[in-house]
Amino acid sequence: MRRIIQAKKILLSETEKKRMSECVLKRLEAQVFFQHANTIMMYWSLPDELCTQDFIEKWAKEKIILLPSIENGKIIPRIFHSRNDMQKGQFGIAEPAGEVFTGKIDVVVVPALAFDKNRCRLGRGKGYYDRFLTGYDGVKCGIAWDFQIVDFIPCEAHDVPMDYVL
Repeated sequence: MRRIIQAKKILLSETEKKRMSECVLKRLEAQVFFQHANTIMMYWSLPDELCTQDFIEKWAKEKIILLPSIENGKIIPRIFHSRNDMQKGQFGIAEPAGEVFTGKIDVVVVPALAFDKNRCRLGRGKGYYDRFLTGYDGVKCGIAWDFQIVDFIPCEAHDVPMDYVL
């Protein structure tokens, strides 16, 4: 399944990625849970992911936006201040250099290679988000392009389903 989704992503032009990402992120903005949230954890998109960077910069002016950093095999939420404060993390992925956030996170927006109709998630296989979301009691929202929604993903006991998938 990972290979099939990756192959579909490769076919997208930059214009298509941006247009489709904007549609999904407008749906996210329209959600009551997003509108009422003060603190939102997002992710700084990789080139093959739904584009979040402009969205993050826009909302960081009004809300506390957190981004994940990886330390000792765990996601550590850090406060996003600006694009200029990003640095390369452990896997070459951009991470915020801002301070660690220890307060309440209202919404976590989660990436995936695919989601199914039961809101199960197929990640990249390292389990970071499942470990981070275990015991988390806020809103878990997956975002994806339409071809990333599949009929079924096998879920195991440690897999954390989303509350919403947009």
